[in-house]
Amino acid sequence: MIGDVWEWTSSEFIGYPGFKTGFEEYNDKWFTNQKVLRGGSFGTPKRSIRGSYRNFFRLDERWLFSGFRCTENN
Repeated sequence: MIGDVWEWTSSEFIGYPGFKTGFEEYNDKWFTNQKVLRGGSFGTPKRSIRGSYRNFFRLDERWLFSGFRCTENN
């Protein structure tokens, strides 16, 4: 299913554990009020489409290449 649309997650977009920024004026502004999108879409370069690939976007902005997957936890 990877590659149809980016899939929203409930995770906050923050640096991975141990991440140290070298560009606070650039990197740190992206680590607030963003949710993680995973996978990739039909508009993503093929080399970047994989389950571990993450992107980010603000929930209050429209993003045409995103969707969600319904799952059931048993």
